[in-house]
Amino acid sequence: MVSDEEILAAQNWLAQHEGIFVEPASAAPIAGLFKCSDSSGAAYSFREIPEASRIVCTVTGHGLKDPDVIIGRMKELDAVPPR
Repeated sequence: MVSDEEILAAQNWLAQHEGIFVEPASAAPIAGLFKCSDSSGAAYSFREIPEASRIVCTVTGHGLKDPDVIIGRMKELDAVPPR
């Protein structure tokens, strides 16, 4: 189980580090991966995962399905001119 805060942190991490904008529900698998691999009582540790390993998490919902969540967390939006 992951908390809303953990899900929103995972959503933010995906956007910042992977350039993937998902709705909060789609960030839940990433939050779960972080939780089971990062905490002190974790079942697995990122340090123990071999370098060539692949971890697959399905994220299907685009962030524009629920933009109010991210807009509510932003202080200011910058307009970008169309190209």
